[in-house]
Amino acid sequence: MKVTTDASLFGAWVASSAETVESILDIGAGTGLLSLMLAQASTARVHAVEIEKECFGQLQENISNSMFSKQMDAFLQDIKTFDVGTQYDLIICNPPFHQDQLRSGQSNVDLARHDAGLLLPELLGICSALTQERGSVFILLPYYRKKECLNIAAEMGWQAERSATVRHSIQHEPFRVMFQFSKNANEMHEEEIIIHDERGHYTTLFSDLLRPYYLYL
Repeated sequence: MKVTTDASLFGAWVASSAETVESILDIGAGTGLLSLMLAQASTARVHAVEIEKECFGQLQENISNSMFSKQMDAFLQDIKTFDVGTQYDLIICNPPFHQDQLRSGQSNVDLARHDAGLLLPELLGICSALTQERGSVFILLPYYRKKECLNIAAEMGWQAERSATVRHSIQHEPFRVMFQFSKNANEMHEEEIIIHDERGHYTTLFSDLLRPYYLYL
């Protein structure tokens, strides 16, 4: 799977909440982008769980070649059966996005992009079992699933603490939404992040978030 701008933005957005946590779980870690960003932003123990074998091979390689390898562990496993006896301060997930969209015909790509293998209620239920009492869960989704996700989360006892909608530019409609859920949030702080300004350059907010991770900002 390719490194995408929205996933990079998501990792940077979450990183500001990772500085003081001790344990992090990345569900569906792919090739390790989010895990590595959070390891860079914290001293936490990071567990990266991936089900697809080819992605897992790249995940292991990327971790072993990084300066953060000593604080990270990779697991080739279905998160539905994952249990290492740990409850986490922070869980991050860039889950399979799409419900009813056309599939590619490539089983590994479809596993990563479509939610047939892990539905939102299942994901949030797993997070309930694996999160510390005051822990947080961060999820990135297409914007069209915002209301659905909020409704499912509320039914399962999760409250949105923060949300950020993401646009390519001021002329574009929102295409992603990022959530922070917890069990004890009183109200949701909402924000908007625009990636490009009217000249096609990265906005100041986007640049400030990504500067620790991009070499040329």
